[in-house]
Amino acid sequence: MPPENNKFKQLSGVGFNNNNQLRGLNSFTKNLEKHFFTSVSICHSTKNLSKVIIVLEMHFNFDVSDMLHHYESGTWGCLNSQNQNFLEFVNQLKDVNNCFIEIDELTLHFKNTSIIINQIYENSIAEQFDSILQKLNENFISFTKGISRVPYEIFIPVVEEEIHVSSSVDNRPNSSCLDFGHEDDFKFWALYYDGERKAVIYDTKSSMFTLGNLYYLNNE
Repeated sequence: MPPENNKFKQLSGVGFNNNNQLRGLNSFTKNLEKHFFTSVSICHSTKNLSKVIIVLEMHFNFDVSDMLHHYESGTWGCLNSQNQNFLEFVNQLKDVNNCFIEIDELTLHFKNTSIIINQIYENSIAEQFDSILQKLNENFISFTKGISRVPYEIFIPVVEEEIHVSSSVDNRPNSSCLDFGHEDDFKFWALYYDGERKAVIYDTKSSMFTLGNLYYLNNE
């Protein structure tokens, strides 16, 4: 595993436990498992009496391309339903507990890749989950070279101070400064491919690879 992964994972899972004291946690996981065809594991840790941080993992017995096929056809994740979608399931969990709950990290483990999504503002993962899947679907053919090269890990998002946008990793045009705005919070992803030691940064808006320094996004 590339050493750069530590920049993304150095805080993942630290200080979390399997203490299932949250009300409605069983219903929450069952809803996710039913609608996303997955098995769910949750770690959470109470930082104080009024706040619970959740690290959520979803394990799938199929490839990410299979998920995208069902996502396009509307048969995966009930994402178009106002009453039964990821955001609503999170809100239901919050409603039955007298404390603030936030998902700090969500990992989707498919048979051929893992997608790690980090929180960047309050409720960002739940609110942006469908948008991230849309970007994944729109860009999948591009960054997998026609599904011939699927990265084994995808980190969302990454932050860069300077980037070099290019259609391939070898071309290096002039650098530009990244304006990290709310609309572009999940714009840059880090992709790890077999046989490559370093991550490649991918710009989901331009559908191009970028070159620059990686920064683990940490809200603490």
